[in-house]
Amino acid sequence: MHTKIIIPIFKEYFSENEFFSINYSLKVLIDKDITFIFPNELNLEYYKKTFPKINFFSLPKEFFYSQKTYNQLCYERAFYEFFKNDCTHILILQPDAIVINSDILEWSNSRFDYIGGPESNDYSYNITSVMPFTDLPSFHPIRLQGCNGGLSLRKVESFIKVLEEYEELTKLFRTYAGGIGEDIFFSLMGRVSSFFQVPNELIASKFALTDKFQEWIAFNKALPCGFHAWYNTQESEDYIKGLLPKIE
Repeated sequence: MHTKIIIPIFKEYFSENEFFSINYSLKVLIDKDITFIFPNELNLEYYKKTFPKINFFSLPKEFFYSQKTYNQLCYERAFYEFFKNDCTHILILQPDAIVINSDILEWSNSRFDYIGGPESNDYSYNITSVMPFTDLPSFHPIRLQGCNGGLSLRKVESFIKVLEEYEELTKLFRTYAGGIGEDIFFSLMGRVSSFFQVPNELIASKFALTDKFQEWIAFNKALPCGFHAWYNTQESEDYIKGLLPKIE
C-alpha cells in the first residue's frame, strides 16, 4: 500500500490558519509523498519558497474557481487516473484540515474505499426514479449523513470503478443544482454499491472529525488522526489548539 497526500491550493497565499494547518500536518507527515495540486497559471512563488520539498501538479484552472467547480474535479474519473500508477490511495488534505497523527496513513490497510470525518448534517434527495432505487416507494427519499471529503482517504482504483457503477445516479448527483457534494455521493455509494465500502459514523470518528469535536472526543476517549474545518469558530479553534500534540 502506498498513499500520496494531495493538498489542493486555490490562491497565491495561505491564510494564517491555513498555513498553521498545513505546516503542522507536514511536520507530522514528514518524509511522506506529498503533492500540491493547483490551477494552471497560478503563481507558485510563495508555495515553492515556503515548501521547497513539496511536489506540484497542475490541473485545469476551471476546477478551482469555486467550491462547486472543485467538487466537479472530485467527480472526474480522470482525476483519480492521474495517480493510479503512483499509489494505491490518496489522502486529500484541504488547507482547512490538519493531520495530528501519522497513523492516519495506516487506514490504507483497512477494508474501506473511502473514509472521512462523520457529517452531522442530514441530506435528503428523492432519487427513487434512478437505478438502483427504482423499486422503492415513490414517497421514500434517500437520507444520509456520510463522511466529509475535506480530510479523506480514497482508494484510487475503487473510485475509478465506482464512478461507472451507476452512471445515471452519478450524472444526477454531479449535475443537480450545479453538483451535489461529491462526498455525499461517495458516502451514498458505500450503501448501495456492490463493492464500495464506507465506514459508519462511529468508525469514521476515529479517523477524523469535522464538527462536534468535544462530543466525539469525549465519546471515543481518544483523539482522531485529524480535523477538518477546525477553526470555523473561535471556540473550536481554541479547543483544538489546546489538544494538539507538541511537535518541533
